[in-house]
Formats: sequence, structure tokens, C-alpha cells
Amino acid sequence: SWYCTPPMKAVMDRLVYGMNKYYGDSEGPCLWKGKKCALVTTCGYEIEEGSGVFEEGLRRYAKHSNLQYIGKLAVRDIDGKEYFQNKSAVKVAKKFAEKVFNSLANSTPIFPQEGEK
Repeated sequence: SWYCTPPMKAVMDRLVYGMNKYYGDSEGPCLWKGKKCALVTTCGYEIEEGSGVFEEGLRRYAKHSNLQYIGKLAVRDIDGKEYFQNKSAVKVAKKFAEKVFNSLANSTPIFPQEGEK
């Protein structure tokens, strides 16, 4: 698959209608406006060929849903478990985790404390 698995697509399809209250020509509230999303995926092809279409789809999904797309972590699965546990894969995962953490640390809290906006 060059996009995502059918179960993931089903979740995304339901979320887009559950969180975005767009009906016909009228545009209602977007319940997750401004929230952040990121892509974490594996593929058997070269990274761009294996995850590029899914990433572009998620970028468009984020734009339609008023989400902030953070980026992607994609690792190529060549030989299974050993490939995911090598130093290079761990380094890339740590760097991406730091990017996500920093992005979230600079965000408005989902549930602000009393007196905060």
C-alpha cells in the first residue's frame, strides 16, 4: 500500500467527519482546530516512494482540518526487527521525538488550568 492500511483509513475517515462539522455549504466548528499531527510509519520501499503519498495525504488532511502538521518519521523495513533497532534508526527516532516534544511544549495546553487561556 502506498497510502495507509484500511483500518487506519477508516479511523481517519471517521475523525474527519466527527471533528469537522462541515455540512454542505455551511461550515460549522472544527473541534480540533490548531491541534498538531505527525506521521510515524514504516515501509518496504525507499522512504519517499513508500511514504510520500501517505505524507501528502496527511498534509492535505491537516490543511482541511485546520491541524498543524509537524512532520514524519519513516523507517524502511528491510530485514525486520534488527533494522529497526540499529543505531541509525534509533538516532532518527530520538531526533523526531525531540521535534514532537518541542512542538508540543510550545503549544497551548489542550485543557488549560483555571485562569489560563
